[in-house]
Amino acid sequence: MGYMSFNPLIKWTPEDIKAARKSLGLNQTDFAVELGTSQQRISMWEGGITPKNAWQRVLTIFLAEKGINNVKKAE
Repeated sequence: MGYMSFNPLIKWTPEDIKAARKSLGLNQTDFAVELGTSQQRISMWEGGITPKNAWQRVLTIFLAEKGINNVKKAE
């Protein structure tokens, strides 16, 4: 699957991130490991801090590879 076959500009909200993580059956620590970041960063995102654009792209690519291509699938 090519990365350009989905919208690379999805803006993941705190609610979307948490729903996507839970749909993958991951806790914050495991989700952070998968993304290459810290559990604290995941906690901040889920607590209301919007990820910067670079992390929005990382989330979009990672979640698309897991079959979550948009926020509707994450719910």
